[in-house]
Amino acid sequence: MSLKDKLRPYVEQLDKELHRNNKVGEYLGQAEKMTGVKRLNMVLGVIGVVLLVFLFTFGSELVINVVAFVYPAYRRGSEIFCPLLMAELRRAAETVPRHGASMHAEVNGPASSGQPCCLSNY
Repeated sequence: MSLKDKLRPYVEQLDKELHRNNKVGEYLGQAEKMTGVKRLNMVLGVIGVVLLVFLFTFGSELVINVVAFVYPAYRRGSEIFCPLLMAELRRAAETVPRHGASMHAEVNGPASSGQPCCLSNY
């Protein structure tokens, strides 16, 4: 028994409900006359679009939440395992101009400090 055969009773029940004499059936009947698209196809299309939007919204939110958790954990772990990086970050924070200070302060990055760093892409 295929999936189509298993879903057939549910689709027939939905089609029967869409043809009932109520406001929704009336609006769907008008839309069916104007477009030539069956009521069932319109409703299934709307359900499909809503599910896709929900899937991509939830999926993207899940990816963002995972990245928001993993990246700070990775940075913290790299700070724990590489004390030179922590010192460089503190030194870089000290060289950032404060409010009212000159914006032309010289900033030495980790590449110019001559000290090795644990992170190759830092």
